[in-house]
Amino acid sequence: MTVTEDSRAALAQLETIQSTNADLKGARNLELIIQLLKSPFFQSVAKVYDAFQTSLPAAPEAAPTPAANRGGITATSQAVENATVAAFGAGDETKDHRVIVLTKGTQGLGFNIMGGAEQNCPIFISRIAENGVAFKDGNLKRGDQLQSVNGIDVTKATHERAVEILKSSVGSVTLTVKFNLQMLEELERMFAEKRESIKNPK
Repeated sequence: MTVTEDSRAALAQLETIQSTNADLKGARNLELIIQLLKSPFFQSVAKVYDAFQTSLPAAPEAAPTPAANRGGITATSQAVENATVAAFGAGDETKDHRVIVLTKGTQGLGFNIMGGAEQNCPIFISRIAENGVAFKDGNLKRGDQLQSVNGIDVTKATHERAVEILKSSVGSVTLTVKFNLQMLEELERMFAEKRESIKNPK
């Protein structure tokens, strides 16, 4: 049984106990445990563990060739990476959104983005250009997760689509963002490891 299945079974039992035992109704500790098991963050962390376990290659009868071994490791790493991104995203749901209005200049908005749906991650502000529009405004931060541009939802946009929306905007540009530098740095680490593995395959 997976951690996700275990947690669901435990949650069902706790809710049954809570509803049938008058002495435990409203018990703070029990309520906190139930809330934790229901939380998106806990569920996403469980998925990280389950993804890792279920994607491990089966133990071969004979020693695998280097190529086959690399394939198994790659599949496992990808599954864990995807689930880790989901966990970070779920853990950030309580953070406040901010609305920032920038006036686009001849040199653009003055920031770079990374990420996108094709990379299984949100769009992030990865760099603020010194003396650019965003830099002078002072409200946009490296690590801001882009939610929308002029009311257009970009939470599931590809990188190319997000760039297209930003480039096509004129005049005052309204950005909705939420700050999550920890997730950006984790993504940067993952991408750096991918680039290194491509440059220097084992």
